[in-house]
Amino acid sequence: MGQDKCESGHKSTKHWFVVKNATHGNVLRNDIHSEDRDGCEDPSDPSDVRNRNEITWWNEDAETRLMRAAYGDTRTYRWNLKIPKGIQSSEKKSFYVLWQIKTREGGDRSPVMSLELRHTTLTMSNSFMVKPIRNAASPNALTYNPTTGEITYTTSTTETKGNIVPLTRNAGAILGQLEVKEFSYINKSKYIEYGTLGVAATITDWLVSEKANEGWAAKLGEAGFASASPEDTPASVGEQDTFVQQLYADYVAATEAVPETFVDKDETHFGFMAEEVQTILPELVYDDTDGKALDIKWNNITALLVKQNQILTAQIAELTSDTEARFATLEAK
Repeated sequence: MGQDKCESGHKSTKHWFVVKNATHGNVLRNDIHSEDRDGCEDPSDPSDVRNRNEITWWNEDAETRLMRAAYGDTRTYRWNLKIPKGIQSSEKKSFYVLWQIKTREGGDRSPVMSLELRHTTLTMSNSFMVKPIRNAASPNALTYNPTTGEITYTTSTTETKGNIVPLTRNAGAILGQLEVKEFSYINKSKYIEYGTLGVAATITDWLVSEKANEGWAAKLGEAGFASASPEDTPASVGEQDTFVQQLYADYVAATEAVPETFVDKDETHFGFMAEEVQTILPELVYDDTDGKALDIKWNNITALLVKQNQILTAQIAELTSDTEARFATLEAK
């Protein structure tokens, strides 16, 4: 893997590592340091000063060969991005690149995917941002105006509504046809089950074990350090080899991390099936362009419940008044 040679605010330190993981295989880890700052210039354009943690590419060597993708196949990779507290975006540019994926021949200005810190307001074409209404926690529907291109909240005012007429449908008859079902969601009742906390070895024992493993010298050499030597003792790690110290910190973090396992938990829910509701009244469901029911319009069902409640309240009031009148007539006799 390559490494930039620019002034990054601290001594030359490798930022990208291929880490072996029992579950995920080769894992590409990127360490981002709070000391990293502007100072990398594009050789072809010295005025192009970028906040580059490291310009990285993949060489065709044994360590990184498995990390390369090819046309026609699908591979899953995992990146662990360590972003320390206090890291700030660039003042020279409006962005600070944390992580990017680029095509092999695409060049520095052709990222396929980019994760950045923004120093100024983010403006993107063909996109929009929706801010919540005050502290409302409930879902808010959106209204798109194809004429103006605006996307706004569907509010309770008449501003975003048309064809407004009183509801005259028989709410009771509609609600009476809805069949309440018991059900459980498929693949949506997963919870995290935590395992037992691991215990990390001391740095002395860990270093002895690591040096005994094949590939230790190559790992140091790949990071820009000399191969293992008698000077690389535990007592001098903090003075001579911050890279080794970081490796140990990563080992401790991985070992002492509480294992997480996703488990299924059966949960029973009550509600309606959108397909069945659609046959009763299409206006009660959201559907796609082919007419397939997707979800229930709970706001419409709520409106029917309010309408039916008003009818029942009026009927109760009328019956109560009639009953009181009958009792008054009987008492007068």
